[in-house]
Amino acid sequence: RAHTKKNANQHAAFLSEFPHGSPEYDDAIAWFKTLPLWLDLGSLRVVHACWDKQLIGRIQQTYGGACLTEELLARASDKQCWEYDALETLLKGKEIPLPPGYVFKDQYGTPRLDIRIRWWDQQAKTYKEIFMGSPEWETHIPEDKIEGNHLVEYGLDQPPVFLGHYWLSGKPAPLEQHVACLDYSVARPGGKLAAYRWNGEAELSEEAFVSVERLEA
Repeated sequence: RAHTKKNANQHAAFLSEFPHGSPEYDDAIAWFKTLPLWLDLGSLRVVHACWDKQLIGRIQQTYGGACLTEELLARASDKQCWEYDALETLLKGKEIPLPPGYVFKDQYGTPRLDIRIRWWDQQAKTYKEIFMGSPEWETHIPEDKIEGNHLVEYGLDQPPVFLGHYWLSGKPAPLEQHVACLDYSVARPGGKLAAYRWNGEAELSEEAFVSVERLEA
C-alpha cells in the first residue's frame, strides 16, 4: 500500500503497541499468518467480506489451504497477479465503479468513485439497490440501472455465511436470510459490539443477534 498519511494513520495504533522490529511485532505477525482467510464448517461459513467459491477454490488448489503463505502474501501484493484480486474480493468485498460524474467521501474524507455492493443480491438492479455501506452516503448513490453482472452466485440453498468488514449501523439484523454481518462499528462513537447465537438454523433471524452499546469515555 502507498505510504500515505491515511494509510499510516490506520496502522498507527497497531505500531504503537507493537513497534516494528520488536519481538512482539514478529510474534503478532506470525500469529496472524496462522489464521485462515475463510472458514467452511459445512453448515456454516465465515469470511471477512465476500464468499466467492471460485476464488476460494483456486487459492486452495494453488496453495493447499486457507492461510497466508509467504508466496501468497507476496503475489497478493502485486496488482498484476490473480491473487491480488482474490484477496481484495474475499477480504474487502466486491466493488463497482459509479457512473461518470458521481462521487462521495468516506469516513476519512477520501473521495470514492467506486461502491461496495451486496454481492449476493440477485434482485438488485440499480446502484442504490446494490450499494453496501453507510446510509449517510446513500444520497450520493444514483438510481441508474447497473450495466453488466458484477455479482457472486450465492443462492438460498447455500449455508449461512457470516461477514465482518462493512461497518454497519442501527439494529443488527440479517442482510439476507442466509447472510449476516457482525460488524456494527464498535470502533466508532455510537457503535455496537455484535454477535450471533447460531443454533444450526439455515435461515438466520434478527432475534438471534446479541449486541452491547459502545461505552463512551
